[in-house]
Amino acid sequence: MTLLDVRDLSVTFWSGTQPSPVVTDVSLSIGEGEIVGLVGESGSGKSVTGLALMGLHDPRVTEIRGSAVLDGRQLVGMPERGLRKLRGSSISMIFQEPMTALDPVDTIGSQLTETIRTHLRLPHAAARDRAVELLERVGIGDAERRFSAYPFQLSGGMRQRVVFALALACRPRLVIADEPTTAVDVTIQAQLLRLLTDLTEEVGTAVLLITHDLGVVAEVCQRMYTMYGGRVVESGSVDSVLEVPKHPYTAGLLGSIPRAGGEGQRLATIPGRVPRPGSIHEGCIFEPRCAFSLPECAVGEIPLEPMGDGAVRCIRASELTLAGAL
Repeated sequence: MTLLDVRDLSVTFWSGTQPSPVVTDVSLSIGEGEIVGLVGESGSGKSVTGLALMGLHDPRVTEIRGSAVLDGRQLVGMPERGLRKLRGSSISMIFQEPMTALDPVDTIGSQLTETIRTHLRLPHAAARDRAVELLERVGIGDAERRFSAYPFQLSGGMRQRVVFALALACRPRLVIADEPTTAVDVTIQAQLLRLLTDLTEEVGTAVLLITHDLGVVAEVCQRMYTMYGGRVVESGSVDSVLEVPKHPYTAGLLGSIPRAGGEGQRLATIPGRVPRPGSIHEGCIFEPRCAFSLPECAVGEIPLEPMGDGAVRCIRASELTLAGAL
């Protein structure tokens, strides 16, 4: 059953009278208990998409169009009062930078219990017990003592685990995880990813995993979307996309992954840079960096066409044979 259904989501930032479209006509879906990856280079529009779903952009300088229906409720255009009720209980976000996600002048225990009491209506003692249990579950040793600590008293990895605990405190229906394991070592990364997968299995929580790490996507996701220049350029099951990518950009990302036994070999790269947000480009937005482009790639709108178990935005998709990672 579909939990989140996003259709033609567009995000435009305004500077005075000058519009800057950053996300354009993004469509995606996530089922109950499903982990879906959203991948691409920095500047592709992944985090902007996640923040739009949470309703966290400044409405004074942001225009959001399209549709995003979570469990039957339309998120786009929902008043702030309604969004506040959903955040934490129905939808939550794990932010990439824990120092900006945590209140520096409040203890982590107080922040956890406030979230729990606000949404679950538990008495203080029960909320405190649940907060300590969450700290233990995300791998924070001596949780009783750490409960009274301030964020600055914890390492970056511990702060990120607290952010996990906050996002999962009320067992939301959907978690948007924005580069959730960037600040932790591989051991803790495995533990936190296991926590996410356990949550999906136990209570059916769905996860939108925003990441540039295709290894993590291969490990925990069932489906994936590739974003470039604020658009979805490819989607499909993880196995099909990683084995036989249909879009040259996805293939380029896969080609840049270090290989076992490849010591001393130069890593493959994608020439050029991600286009600046708001830049206007005719035809395929990836065309200036694409090794397979033809003159017709630079003309007209390139639609996202169904292909296999997903879709691809490339007029040469059916004729190209691109190398995968699996």
